[in-house]
Amino acid sequence: MKKASRPFNEDNWPKPDTTGGEPWPRTAEVIHAQTPRIPPAQEALESVWLAPGIPTPDRKSPTWPFVFAFACAMEYKLSLNRRKGDSAGWRKDGSAALIDRLDDEVEELTAALGQYYSAFPGTLKQHRLAVLLEAADVANFCLMIADCIQHET
Repeated sequence: MKKASRPFNEDNWPKPDTTGGEPWPRTAEVIHAQTPRIPPAQEALESVWLAPGIPTPDRKSPTWPFVFAFACAMEYKLSLNRRKGDSAGWRKDGSAALIDRLDDEVEELTAALGQYYSAFPGTLKQHRLAVLLEAADVANFCLMIADCIQHET
């Protein structure tokens, strides 16, 4: 039985002070306060291959909270399509097919931005979320393309 995915909105994102789930970093201070704990991204890096010359993330970087927050949105969007096979699925599709799909995702992001800029003030929150999730889709297709190229033989 497929587990129902929980809705993605600001009201149920994990907060730094909760004990359940991964913390949602809002500021650099939150990341620095977690120094004894390995951040989730670091744990994941231990099981993936990094391209030569790409350093592991620096948790003290001022951009780390933004990268981590965006990576959480990317992972959420990937989790919605997990049934398609993750890396085995996108590697089977190949980079050429993924480029075409990336173009479609960029169009969806452009449409979401258009809706955001023409939205009524009371609906801005939902349109911001739509833009975030479409941007995460675009980034995910970039990730898939890069992964396909890294694993070509």
